[in-house]
This record gives sequence, C-alpha cells and structure tokens, in this order.
Amino acid sequence: MKVIISSGFGSGFSTWGDPRMAIDSDIVDLVEKGFTKEEMESLCIQKGYIEEYSYLGGIDSLSIQEVPEGKLFKIREYDGAEWIEIFNPDEWFKAID
Repeated sequence: MKVIISSGFGSGFSTWGDPRMAIDSDIVDLVEKGFTKEEMESLCIQKGYIEEYSYLGGIDSLSIQEVPEGKLFKIREYDGAEWIEIFNPDEWFKAID
C-alpha cells in the first residue's frame, strides 16, 4: 500500500490534517505525477479533507512510502517530520498478572 508522508520539519501533512489523506489513492496519484499547491488544495477541498483557506502543511516535502499488504502501521510525527511505524508484535510487551 502506498502511503504519503511529509519528511520536512514544520508541520505534518496527514498528522496535522486529516489522516485519510495519507492513503487516498487520488492524492497518491497526484503526488506521484507532481503537483502545484493549488492542485493539492483543490483536490483536498473536493474530497472534503479540508475547507477553503485551511492550512495544508507539509506539502513541500511529500514522499510516498510502501507498506506491505496486511501490516498494521501508524504515521508518527515529530515537529512535522513524519515517518511510518509498522507494528511488530515481537517488539511489544504483554501485561500478564
């Protein structure tokens, strides 16, 4: 599955906005072909992710990452820089009384 993240510091694309934007196939296609700020804003407004004049941060540093099918994942963020964390049950503790 293709997932969009913003790697630059400042503001996160999907973590500061609607997280569904990160996996929307139309937005993925737009990122893959290249886009202007106006094209991205127009598509996000059309799909209901943002309203007109909403802040759409992180679009200057968007990239597409692949997540293997069937994997649980989460988009993490620090100061706007996003990365993908894939759930690995071997790295988690289980509370047992």
